[in-house]
Amino acid sequence: MESFIARRLYKSEQGSRNVSRPAVFIAQLGVALGLAVMLVTIAVSFGFKHEVRDKAVGFSSHLHISNYESAQSYEALPVAADSALWHTLIRKGAHFSEYAILGALLCNAIRTYRFSRFWRWAIPIAGSAIYAMSDELHQFFVPDRVCSIVDVGIDTAGAICGTAVFALIAFLLRRRKKHIKTAQ
Repeated sequence: MESFIARRLYKSEQGSRNVSRPAVFIAQLGVALGLAVMLVTIAVSFGFKHEVRDKAVGFSSHLHISNYESAQSYEALPVAADSALWHTLIRKGAHFSEYAILGALLCNAIRTYRFSRFWRWAIPIAGSAIYAMSDELHQFFVPDRVCSIVDVGIDTAGAICGTAVFALIAFLLRRRKKHIKTAQ
């Protein structure tokens, strides 16, 4: 049954090996609908971002922990222990880790293609760097966000580390496989 459906979709009425027009139309319609749903979802989420943030900030709990100085005032000041440094380290470390994972996943995605050794590692690093640049360009247009070339450098360094770790693991697995073959 599956073979019949596949042959019917693959061949046109003249018998040549062209994809039939209804199959192409259905595929194009599916891609267009998927893209439209994605764009509407992104537009709605960006449009309501400020509304959701204002609602979430307006919530309060039954118990508040605050500074001693703010106990006498109506404005609650947060308890801070040099949180700017920790906030920066955690955010930059998370970006570094995310792009390390991205670099390793891109290496894994292209490992089956027959590229030279240079391109096998340059493509994931370049792809991650381009994605980091597009992310920073996006932040330029978002209110309350800052576009920074330092972030692109941190993200690219993460991709380089992820690619290097993937290359090391691939090398060790090939070496182990080679030793197992020679031992037999």
